[in-house]
Amino acid sequence: MYEKDIKIDSKMKTKITKDWLVEFPEYKKTLSTTIEKRVGTIVFSIWYDVAYELDIKPQVYYFNLSNGRLDYCGDLTFEPKSRRYSLTWLQHEKGLYKEAAQELRELAPIPLEGPVTLSQVINGYKNYKDHIYSSRHFEDPALIASWAGKLDLAHECLDWGLEAYQKHCSVPYNGVTFGEWYESMSERISDPEALRRTVEEQIIHHKLTKVPYQELIID
Repeated sequence: MYEKDIKIDSKMKTKITKDWLVEFPEYKKTLSTTIEKRVGTIVFSIWYDVAYELDIKPQVYYFNLSNGRLDYCGDLTFEPKSRRYSLTWLQHEKGLYKEAAQELRELAPIPLEGPVTLSQVINGYKNYKDHIYSSRHFEDPALIASWAGKLDLAHECLDWGLEAYQKHCSVPYNGVTFGEWYESMSERISDPEALRRTVEEQIIHHKLTKVPYQELIID
């Protein structure tokens, strides 16, 4: 049997997830192939897909709870860029997933481990170069800054968001004009308490009460 012919079953997934938890002990298993933690208003998710039951493909995304949704809609998604973007079972068992984990640490727009500051979060959004597929990318920095009580920074982030949004696409998502989007966002960031309530509601809705939590450092 060739190496790539070894199909990954549920017991193997359990082993894979445990190994990733050893690499990232600040996280907790939330789904069979997902480990997560929460920093302030952001859920950090490290997960892997198993393509064709053969190839392990690790990925990371961040989900801002102050921009609530009924389903998860991660942003700043990324994966390893080297050959470690896809691993067979035998490669995982040889420990090559550790190389993939290290590459994720190095590529992360927001640090995956240790203390995280508001500035790091904001810059993570601004400097992100991969695929952007919704207006959330341009909304989240302002919402997070407002949630943190930094209203002046929130307005600065909203101005950045408008400029970046207009550069990204000629017509906004969701069938609104840029002016309507900006007006709606201005109203949202003007009420930090409402954003904090949204975060608490989202924690309950997405069953995140037992996910490890660390404070976001407001610098």
